[in-house]
Amino acid sequence: MFQSESTADRNRLPDASQMGTTLQLSPGIAYYIRKLLRQNFDRLQFVVAVGAGLKADHLSDLNVVLRSLYCEETEVKSAILDLERLALSHQTLSAQGTLNQQAIASVEQEIFWLLGFKQQQPKHQGKIFVVDDTPENLRLISSALAKQGYDVRSAISGAMALSSVRSIMPDLILLDVRMPGLDGYEVCSQLKADALTQEIPVIFISAIDDVFDKVKAFKVGAVDFITKPFQIEEVCARVEHQLSIGRLRQRLEVQNLRLQREMQDRDRAQKAREQAESRYRSMIENAVVGIFQTSPQGRYLCANPALAQMYGYESPDELISQLNDVERQLYVEPERRSQFINAFRQQDFITDFHSQVYRKDNSIIWISEVVRAVRDENGILQHYEGIVKDITAAKHLEAERKQAEEARDRAEATLRQERQAAEQLLLKLLPRAIASFRCGSHQQAFSSLQTQPPRGEALASEFEQATVLQADIVNFSSFAAQTSATEAIERLNQIFSTFDRLVAARRLKTVKTMGDAYLVVGGVPTPREDHLQSIADLAIAMRQCAAEADFQLRVGIATGAVIAGVIRGQQSSDDLWGETVQTAKSLEVNAKPNQILVSEAAFEKLQDQYEFDRQLLKFQGQTLISFCLRAD
Repeated sequence: MFQSESTADRNRLPDASQMGTTLQLSPGIAYYIRKLLRQNFDRLQFVVAVGAGLKADHLSDLNVVLRSLYCEETEVKSAILDLERLALSHQTLSAQGTLNQQAIASVEQEIFWLLGFKQQQPKHQGKIFVVDDTPENLRLISSALAKQGYDVRSAISGAMALSSVRSIMPDLILLDVRMPGLDGYEVCSQLKADALTQEIPVIFISAIDDVFDKVKAFKVGAVDFITKPFQIEEVCARVEHQLSIGRLRQRLEVQNLRLQREMQDRDRAQKAREQAESRYRSMIENAVVGIFQTSPQGRYLCANPALAQMYGYESPDELISQLNDVERQLYVEPERRSQFINAFRQQDFITDFHSQVYRKDNSIIWISEVVRAVRDENGILQHYEGIVKDITAAKHLEAERKQAEEARDRAEATLRQERQAAEQLLLKLLPRAIASFRCGSHQQAFSSLQTQPPRGEALASEFEQATVLQADIVNFSSFAAQTSATEAIERLNQIFSTFDRLVAARRLKTVKTMGDAYLVVGGVPTPREDHLQSIADLAIAMRQCAAEADFQLRVGIATGAVIAGVIRGQQSSDDLWGETVQTAKSLEVNAKPNQILVSEAAFEKLQDQYEFDRQLLKFQGQTLISFCLRAD
């Protein structure tokens, strides 16, 4: 404890206006204030807004705390001087005894307020029950204790004390020994026998100074003994001492409860962590992808069973013990590990890192790695961790797809060459118009329909009576996106091959396809009277064929005049133009899955031969009518 009597030193403290930024609390003052904080910290409430300043405690550098709490330098200096003054005053008052309890509490409140705290003080210093059959002693003690801030209650007999104590529940009882009726020993014995009052401390006051009587007082449960005649200062000191012990006991109980709750919370948190770790371990152990950690030098630190199985090892321990040099033992390409490390110079996370690796039996598989670099707070690399997938099957499928595409490209190139040679031969042997039309063949390309022939070299003829069918496979694009390209092409080829056979059987003509769209014409190039009925039968058969392949069709049929011909460019292609073609396309677009829509002109010719749904659909001035699968 620092020296308080040095008034000269205190007078030598410089004025705030004379101090620079080096003004600080003296070490002794700082130590004294920190001790007060430690003694009262559980009763202090920090009232500073979050982020507006540091919270002080018994270990804090108070000079740093003050500079964080006060914005201006003059405010910091003023707070330091006030704390110096209040700390000295507190020590002086404490040295003078318990009669200055209220003044001491007031000084403490100012100290704590300057540090950003509000002290949670009780409304009074304590509740005291004085029991004495002498009215003068009762008044003297009660008055003196009330001046010290205590809540004082009194009784003039032991019987009255026992009847009132349960309703008062005082913090301390001052009990006279010699009283008529029930003496102090009997009153104390009954208080200690009652579970509700047995914890209340009792101080005996008596003129008896015999050692036997004092020993008896302590045996019945008293905590202290004051001999009459007494000094009021002694009574106040002993009262405050016992109340301080009681307050400390209560605070200790609160702290013990808080500690128990913290321990329970800590146990629950530990249990939750253990459960989370158990779930995490289970997830790692049962994962279907490989999970690993490797050191920067290329040694496996940990691995899960899926990775061990992928690489052909019996267990993760076997993999870790035998596969200790990733660059030399794992990657097929000698520089692959270096490329792996270089990838992390740009970022700490890589995805889809494809490599060929050796299994334990020296067989080779393809893997895809997703890895991140783990660094410490200083940015130093600790290890790599990530997941591994076996993509060997996918690589094989990709290779097969490329081979199929290359074979298709070669076949198409050969076909183009053969067709060009055939066209040249026909152009030499036949008249130009006939040869040009016959050179057209089934093209696997479908450009946008037009009402007029495109510009360029085109050989075309007009047909006044023809029927156009435009069909589209519903949701084939979604199917193709969810399966491999090879399988999608094969399914589409199977369906269109069946369509081609249905078209050929009815002596109709497939104009062209584009993706999953299919265009057919009847009555071209050879006019025929039954072109509309043949197209209608074809539509029903195509819909049934698509259903057997687990697909649905949208079909539009229109009849009328068309322009048919051959477009001459880098390669020749058949095409159709005219409003009839546009109408068929519009009908197909507006048809529902498995629905066949016909134009009004087609409906008038077919209504006696087929059963129609009479629901009409208006589109661009046309009346669009759908008919059912069942024919009359």
